[in-house]
Amino acid sequence: MTEIMQKIGFLPDETEFFLSLCSSLSKEILDEIEVLKNDFFMKDTDKDQIEVRDYVYDRLVELSEKVPCHHFSLHMLFLLLCTDELKADYKEKGYAEELFYDMMCDITYKLRECKKRHGIYGTTSFKWFHNEFLMKLFALGRFQYVKGPFRQEKTYTWGDVTVEPGDDVYYIHIPSSGPMTEDARLNSYKKAYEFLPKNKGKYMVYACDSWLLAPCNEHIFPENSNMMGFFKDFDILSSYETENAFSNAWRVFNMNFDGDTSVLPKETTLQKNYAKWLEDGNKVGAGYGIIIFDGEKIVNR
Repeated sequence: MTEIMQKIGFLPDETEFFLSLCSSLSKEILDEIEVLKNDFFMKDTDKDQIEVRDYVYDRLVELSEKVPCHHFSLHMLFLLLCTDELKADYKEKGYAEELFYDMMCDITYKLRECKKRHGIYGTTSFKWFHNEFLMKLFALGRFQYVKGPFRQEKTYTWGDVTVEPGDDVYYIHIPSSGPMTEDARLNSYKKAYEFLPKNKGKYMVYACDSWLLAPCNEHIFPENSNMMGFFKDFDILSSYETENAFSNAWRVFNMNFDGDTSVLPKETTLQKNYAKWLEDGNKVGAGYGIIIFDGEKIVNR
C-alpha cells in the first residue's frame, strides 16, 4: 500500500495519515475488511453489482464508527487496501503496469477533492470506484472510458455510421487532473481507439453526459479555452436546465451552491464567469454529446 501511494503521488502527510489509520484498526475490523474485499471484487457471489457496492459502502460506514474515523477516510483506506488485488488482476489480463497506475491516480484526484471540499483525507466518491476495481473503466490519457448504452431516444446518423438507442458506446469521464489541452484530448481519444474494442466498424463512438456540455457554457467558457475546446469536440444531441440548483458547483468552486452567490470564490476566470452567470439569474444544466472518431480525428464536427 505504501508503494502504491508513493507511485500515485500521495504527499508524505497523506501517506502517513492512511498508514496510521490502518495500524489503528483492530484485528476484528481488518478481518472484516478482507471479507468485504472479496465482496467488492464480486468473488463467489451472484448478486447484482449495485447491490454489492451499496452493501460494502454501508458496512464501511458502520465500521468507521467503531474505529472511530470519518467514513470518507475508511472508504479511501479500503480502496487502498484493494489495490494489490487489482494490480494482480491487471497483470493476469496482460495489461501494462502503467495502465494500472494511470487508473489508480484517480484515487489521488478524489483524495484532493475531498480535502478541498470537506477538510478530510478520504473520498466522497467510493461508489464511483467500483467500475474501476472491476476493470470496467480505464484511464487512457487525459480521460477515463467506460462502456454503456447510447442514452438517446432517436437514432444518430453520420455518414455510414448509425447509432441506435441502446447501442454500446464509450462514455468519457473527466478526472480533475489538470488542463484538457487539444493535444491531451486528441491523445486520449487515440489511446482509447487503440485499446478498446471498436464499436462501429473502423470508427469509435464516444459519448459524454456532463455539465461541461451544457449549452450555457458557450456564454461562460472563454472562447479559446481548453474547456471550450472540449465542448466543441462534441455534437450536442440533447440538454436540460436544472431548477434552482447547481449540483456540480463544487467542481467549479470547491463548495456546494445554495443560491447565495455572495459567498462563491472568484479566484479563477471560470469561477468569475460562473458566478456572474448565476448572479444574473441564469440557469445551468448539462448536455449529452457524441464523438465519432476514426483513429486520427473527430469526423462528425
